[in-house]
Amino acid sequence: MRHPPSLFLTLCLTAAACGSPPTETGTPGDVLAPSTNRDRPPAGGAGIYGLSSPGPRRGCDQLAGARQFDFWVGQWAITNAAGNPAGASRITSELNGCAVFEFFGGGFGLSLNRYDGRADRWTQDYVDNTGFTLRLAGGLDAAGAMRMEDEVRAIPNGPALKSRFVWTPNQDGTVRQVWNFSRDGGASFLVNFNGLYAANPAYVDPPPPAPGACLNRPAQRAADGFVGTWEVRTDRGRKVGMAELTLEAASCLIVERFAGPGQFEHRAFLYFDRFVGQWFRMHADNRGGGYRLSGTVSGSTFVLTADDGNDGRPTRLTWNLDSADRATQVWETQALDGTWRISAKLVWVRVA
Repeated sequence: MRHPPSLFLTLCLTAAACGSPPTETGTPGDVLAPSTNRDRPPAGGAGIYGLSSPGPRRGCDQLAGARQFDFWVGQWAITNAAGNPAGASRITSELNGCAVFEFFGGGFGLSLNRYDGRADRWTQDYVDNTGFTLRLAGGLDAAGAMRMEDEVRAIPNGPALKSRFVWTPNQDGTVRQVWNFSRDGGASFLVNFNGLYAANPAYVDPPPPAPGACLNRPAQRAADGFVGTWEVRTDRGRKVGMAELTLEAASCLIVERFAGPGQFEHRAFLYFDRFVGQWFRMHADNRGGGYRLSGTVSGSTFVLTADDGNDGRPTRLTWNLDSADRATQVWETQALDGTWRISAKLVWVRVA
């Protein structure tokens, strides 16, 4: 659970990445050959949409660290440091154990957490109903607590923001979450939230928040044309799967749910960070793959990149809304010689 500090409310008024190594290449639009490495998903669009290895796979059982955050999974009543009620949260293990999802307060805040086996670290993307976002990374400490922090975000004509989180499992089954927050780039920290998660057998999802602040920020509405249900195809017409994109967290976040061949699934967050002026796309799939891309939008075209999306080499997504009922995606990986190589071209056709 988190509530953005009052600092962010004032700022509103005044003012990635982990990846997977390459395993295949192929002709754009083709379903690529099955992977020769069954434990590591292919990179680029071929991996994200399950094109390269359509056969069934196990989840993340072979990734030793993938279940480290399961102690946070549950239905919780939250109290603050004074023992007063501070909300409710539902934390679930998803995508065959490859991701942990947070659903705070009936949709006031959502987070996607995944374990990156290549880098041996956890990442979290969080978006709440005010448009406040976090992008954290870290892992377990020697005592078994999960520690994650973000990079410094320097606000133009404002402070330099940094957050550190610690989730500590207790012997009685509760979980302590402490959020330390800095306004001076990490030189000093104050406790922004100290909360205790206790199991709540009577948990019921609270009503979702009404759309609010994000609807009045034009920059955050640039991706609304992608909301809906889509059939995803290769550029040669082969059906890849179905994608459903929905507005959540009071319309501050777009969540993509994709189902493809061989029981392949992924979940993606698409959101705008108004403090740094960039769009982000974070995804996790049920084969252990995933990474975070960031970039900008010009007109109806998004160009997002991940510096280490492909075994340390950049990955680029160009996503264009061609019309109300058609969109295209071009996924590329940067080769060692600096050129971009297409890994997949996908055509999206609206169903609803």
